[in-house]
Parts: sequence; structure tokens; C-alpha cells
Amino acid sequence: VADYLGELYPPWRWFEKQDVVKKHNPNQELPDFYNICLERPKEDALGYDVVFVEAARRSSFASRLSHSCDPNCSNIIMSAGGKLTI
Repeated sequence: VADYLGELYPPWRWFEKQDVVKKHNPNQELPDFYNICLERPKEDALGYDVVFVEAARRSSFASRLSHSCDPNCSNIIMSAGGKLTI
């Protein structure tokens, strides 16, 4: 349907970002994040890894596809040229 675009974060940076938001707004819930978590399987030659794709600022229409209560399509994660694509 479309490419899923966004900023990439390793897990430690993603949770650090959330902690900063919580610190500045301690009495509020976290805002909505349009994110998706990519996992590289442990069988991969590079080994297991996780990365978060945050699509709140740099995004395309595809970032909204994974946020539906009644989805009519799904995300497919593929490896192309050694890079994960959604």
C-alpha cells in the first residue's frame, strides 16, 4: 500500500525519550506515539536486534495503518539489501 516512514530509535533511546516526556508532564499520560517495533530474528547473520520506528513527525500515510481498531490491512516487514523495510 505505502512505505512506512519515521525516525529510528534503539530501545534504550526510545525509552529514554518516553522518560523525558514523563518527567516534563508528570501528571499526564504519555501522548500517542505512532510507532512500530521491528525485530530482527535471532537466526539472522547479524543476530537479534530491535529498533523502534517513530512516525509522529516524519511519516507517511502508512504510519496510520497500524493504528486501527478494525484494521483491513497488515504490515509486512521484509529485508531488502540488508535493511529492514515495512
